[in-house]
Amino acid sequence: MKKYFIYASLLMLSVLAIFSCNDSDGDNSVQPKDTVEDAVKEYSVTGCKSMRVAGDEDFAEYVEYQSIANGNLSLKHINALFNCEPGQILTGASIKDGIIEVEEHEEFDGADCVCCYDLYLEVGPLEEKEYTVVFKRHNKEVFKFALKYDASLSGVQKVEELRY
Repeated sequence: MKKYFIYASLLMLSVLAIFSCNDSDGDNSVQPKDTVEDAVKEYSVTGCKSMRVAGDEDFAEYVEYQSIANGNLSLKHINALFNCEPGQILTGASIKDGIIEVEEHEEFDGADCVCCYDLYLEVGPLEEKEYTVVFKRHNKEVFKFALKYDASLSGVQKVEELRY
């Protein structure tokens, strides 16, 4: 009887271990430790894609945006600059008075190197109207752009004036 109990316990632990493992697609993803505000529906971030050198045009920074199901908006911040040892890259979003405010920051900011990361964020729900999308780092505005949300919205906003 004691043997049966031990085997059953080991079998249950094995099953739990199998179901608790995350399936990784090999993209070097950094999983967010925390997201803030109720406007965030989904969030992910890649690991360091490549080191960035000042003036390197191959790594232009931009935001792709598109309306998705249930009145939500997807925002892909491509080639966002963070240090190469950020710990967790955290993000949050809020929607108030026609402003979609996205806060991005790294857990640690002491490294002497910079990397490009891609951040994906879904926010909502939104109404069909005009919004200003404001990206911030450590509560300081970095860049912003306007869009008119509707069910067929899709576009790209190049980040030209950075205020890091």
